[in-house]
Amino acid sequence: MRLRRRMRWSWVSELPEKAEFFIQSRNLAPKSEQFYRKVLKQFFKFVKKEDVSQEDVLRFVVHLKQRGLSPRSMAMYIMVVRSYLKFLDLPTQKIKLPTIPIVFKKALNEDELKSFFKVKLRDDYKIAFRLMAFSGMRIGEVLNLKVDDIDVENRTIKVFGKRLKERMVIIDEVTAELLKEYLKDKKGKVFKKLYERKVQYKIKTVAKRAGIKIWKEVTPHILRHTFSALWEKHGGTRGNLKYLLGHRPDTTDTYATDIRELRNMYDRVMNPIAKEIG
Repeated sequence: MRLRRRMRWSWVSELPEKAEFFIQSRNLAPKSEQFYRKVLKQFFKFVKKEDVSQEDVLRFVVHLKQRGLSPRSMAMYIMVVRSYLKFLDLPTQKIKLPTIPIVFKKALNEDELKSFFKVKLRDDYKIAFRLMAFSGMRIGEVLNLKVDDIDVENRTIKVFGKRLKERMVIIDEVTAELLKEYLKDKKGKVFKKLYERKVQYKIKTVAKRAGIKIWKEVTPHILRHTFSALWEKHGGTRGNLKYLLGHRPDTTDTYATDIRELRNMYDRVMNPIAKEIG
């Protein structure tokens, strides 16, 4: 009986060596690594063995359904476990993702965005919020920016997104001018006084002062969704949007392969809006 308890506890508290190596090899952001560990611990607790197979994952999927997980949550769990099997070079063709209903994400309209940026802000907050709203950057990407990543003259920023994947994003002319002044005599991190919780709280405060009805729901991600909505509304292509957001394009997507071509589209689609909002 004692031996059984010790074995059961090991499946809850620890991951097999291969699973640990898998997680480390992915170069995950801290929150993503935490989620991967959570999912794999639940998976190994369920199967109670180290050598797993496609059939074990299929049984785990049934278990997730019985727990009443939403299709979106199930898909996230399945993607983690399926990618682990692929890492082990095991078959995965029978493991299918559930159909996820389309959910239209909230975004600010142009009038709300104007009101948001009319609120008087400290320069670092203003620039950080503009990078989310007019360049589609994630909050983590903004807060981790280094001075050397920014080319103000060419209005480009080198961004290291999820799994340290590198991409270039474009900034509008107004933000470029703000950055040019703000970065004088600065080295290292761009936003040394900002951190995630502080930024999240500030966004809601600004949204409330701006009179935005959904101010309690306004987050850094809402500003990023706003960028997506404006891009598509004003004629930007889906493939280029996915690239700018750091998403993997589909095989049917077309997108610019040259930064000048991408900047030309950005200037046609986003620059006029960013200038108008000021």
